[in-house]
Amino acid sequence: MHMERVVLPDDWFIPETIQKQSFRDPWKMIGRELLRVKVRGKPEDNLDPNPKEREILRIRTGKSEYEDAIGKTGDFVMKEKPYGLPLPIEPVAIFSAKDDPDKKSECSIILASKNIALPSNVF
Repeated sequence: MHMERVVLPDDWFIPETIQKQSFRDPWKMIGRELLRVKVRGKPEDNLDPNPKEREILRIRTGKSEYEDAIGKTGDFVMKEKPYGLPLPIEPVAIFSAKDDPDKKSECSIILASKNIALPSNVF
């Protein structure tokens, strides 16, 4: 089979596709109103309480138990100070038992005063 080389003239039109005759440009077909983006509002959330419904049902959301009981107590203690002024915070020196076996940390002293069987002492 022999292939012959053909040279086309310079003004020859080469179509980009064989579908060129049936191709319709979509940008020419659609109108301006379809190109505009329609802004939609935020959809209603079914978790938000409906004020009109709450008014009809006479629902009044009060304070929670925490706000009502514990919050009142905390406010009273902070404002009235029934136990006097708070104690000043003093730094406590913590000794390491590795350097000097005679020095004990504050935790060791507290644990020694209580007769508690720790798992490390049992085994």
